[in-house]
Amino acid sequence: ILDKLQLACVEEVEVNCNWTLSSLATFAPYLSRMGNLRSLLLSHVHRAASIAPEEQERLVLQFTSQFAHLGCLQELSMDSVCFLEGRLHQVLRFLRTPLESLSITDSRLSESDLTCLSQSPSIRQLSELNLSGVRMTRFSPEPLRVLLESVAATVKTLDLEDCGIRDAQLTAILPALSRCSSLTTFNYLRNPVSVTALEALLVHTVHLSHLSLEMYSTPLEVYGPQGGQQQWRLNQLRDKLMVMVESLRQSRTVWFTAATQDFIMCSRSGGQDAGWILLHDPPVVLSLLQVLYDIVQNRPSAAWTSYMGAAGSEGKIHSSSHRWGLRARGLAANLLCFRAKYTKASDPCVLTWHQIQW
Repeated sequence: ILDKLQLACVEEVEVNCNWTLSSLATFAPYLSRMGNLRSLLLSHVHRAASIAPEEQERLVLQFTSQFAHLGCLQELSMDSVCFLEGRLHQVLRFLRTPLESLSITDSRLSESDLTCLSQSPSIRQLSELNLSGVRMTRFSPEPLRVLLESVAATVKTLDLEDCGIRDAQLTAILPALSRCSSLTTFNYLRNPVSVTALEALLVHTVHLSHLSLEMYSTPLEVYGPQGGQQQWRLNQLRDKLMVMVESLRQSRTVWFTAATQDFIMCSRSGGQDAGWILLHDPPVVLSLLQVLYDIVQNRPSAAWTSYMGAAGSEGKIHSSSHRWGLRARGLAANLLCFRAKYTKASDPCVLTWHQIQW
C-alpha cells in the first residue's frame, strides 16, 4: 500500500499496531520520503526477546536517522516505545526543526535522557509537553527542573501524570514551574503528594495568569489506615483550596480525583463565582461527558462516534487513561463550565449515570 501512495503529500502518520523494532526499521525508508510530515505517532513498539544488542542498536539507528528528512515535523508522540531509554539523543539529534508538541508516555527514560532533552534545540518552541507514565521516582529533580526552565517561555500544556514524583522532587521544581508563564493546562494526577506539598504547589500555580485547568490527585493523608477515604480530610482540603483561589482574577477549573468521587472547582473571573461540581463514578462520567460535549456543540455525528468509541463489549461506557486522558478531562471541564453558567455556583451539581436520560 505504501508503495502506491504519494508519500511526499502525507502530513500525519500513526503507527499503533504493536510493531517490533524490525518492523519499524522496515518502515524507515518510507518515512524518509514523507518530507511534508507534520505529525508522527509511534505506539507500542517492542523488542523481540531474541534480538542481539548489536542488532538492536543497528535497527534503532536505521529508524531514527530518518528524522533528518522530516523538515516539517511539528508534533512527535511516542507511547510505550521500547528503545528510548538511554537513546533519546538518537531521536533528538536528527530533528531538523523545533517541535510544537512532544509526547513521551508510558516509556522508560533515564536521567541522562531528560538532561539531553532539556539541551535539545528542538524544544525551544515547545507548546505541549507530555511525560505521563515516565517514572521519575528515583531521579534527581535537577534534570526535570532544567527541562522546565528550558520550555518555560513557550509551554502551554504540561502533563506529568503518573510520573511517581515525590514531595522532595516537587519542591525542587516549583520555582521552574512558576516561571511557565504561558501555561494553560497542568496535569499532575496520580503522583503521591502530601497536603503540605500540594498547598505549596497551589501557591505557585495560583499566580500563573493563563492557567485555566489544573488536575491533581487527592493527597495520601486523606486516606485512612485501611485505605478508606476520610471524608472530613477531603472536605478540609477542599475548603483550603477554595480559600486559596478566592483571589483569582481569571476563570479557572481545578480537578481533583479521589477514590470514590472526583470533585471540580470552577472559578470564574474575579473569584466571586466559585463552586464545586461533584462527579460520582468518574470513569463512567468521563466517557459520557465526551458524548455530551459533542451534543452541546451541536455535533451529533461526532457524539455518536464518541459513544461508539467509548462503549465496551457489553455496551457500557468506559474510559481508559491512555485513550481519553487529558483530552477527556479537558472536554469534561469545558462542558461543566458550560453547565455552570446556568446553575448557582454555590450549589454543587452532582451527575451520576442514572441521572442521565436518553
